[in-house]
Amino acid sequence: MASGFVNVVNSKGVAVVICDRSSGRAGMKQFLKRESVRMPSSEPVVAYQEEGMNVASWLGISGVLLRQRTILVGSYVDDVYANKLIAQLVYLEKESNTKPVKLLFNCPGADLRASLAVYDTMQQLEYPILTTNLSLATGMVAFLIAGGTVGMRHANNNARFLLQHTGIERAIHGQSTDIAIEAAHMLDQNEQMELGLSKATGHPIDRIHNDLKRDFYLSSEEAVEYGLIDKVIKPRESKLQRLDKDHWHIEPYGFGHFRERGQRHDEIKASLGFHQQRESLGRKDEGDGPPPPDAAGI
Repeated sequence: MASGFVNVVNSKGVAVVICDRSSGRAGMKQFLKRESVRMPSSEPVVAYQEEGMNVASWLGISGVLLRQRTILVGSYVDDVYANKLIAQLVYLEKESNTKPVKLLFNCPGADLRASLAVYDTMQQLEYPILTTNLSLATGMVAFLIAGGTVGMRHANNNARFLLQHTGIERAIHGQSTDIAIEAAHMLDQNEQMELGLSKATGHPIDRIHNDLKRDFYLSSEEAVEYGLIDKVIKPRESKLQRLDKDHWHIEPYGFGHFRERGQRHDEIKASLGFHQQRESLGRKDEGDGPPPPDAAGI
């Protein structure tokens, strides 16, 4: 750096070069180096007040839902996420083994082994489990939704299900014998998934096996008929009711009508009182100023 300058970095990470007055150079020059603007990546927090407490505390939205015995499964269910989900389910049983728990699914998919671990945990818990499909449930996610308590398995009106076999989750290296052992193990776990679907839907295992040979899509209504879920969540009646025509202000012009050039602009100015304001200003100017010159004297 040139003589007479001092390099300073403030608390906001802005590099400032200050001119030393003793060097005969006056003023201050700043060189800004800022980071790019980023959206917050953490989950939103809300104020939550527990019963018997006078002061509310800030908690993450997932923590507040957990206190209400509701879990939103919104990420891909791998081994790490499955451990977190199992821990939450076991903790809720410790609080109460009779109150139901809601599992809301809106995730892209799930691993085979991790999903079987979550499924086995769901079947061992005493409290009823309500499952709901919010969007598209593929593969093992549809299997977990079907593993909820019978009579409490729901789906949104526009939700979809995709039943399919789960393939090998990772690359397999080694001799042909090792690859064959791993493939046989994967097929065995897919059979366990088929047994679970047969138990949940009431269909024979042969039909489940034939349906899963190819991607098998189901709408919410078709999932009810198939036995995968029990009920479709319909929109509220209040949302479907139309207002009376008297409550609507209908414009006299539609999409197929064209106005004269400048007509809309004049209407806007008239509605805002520009014409009246201009006329009043004109009358005021005529009263205060000198009289207009006589046309004959010009």
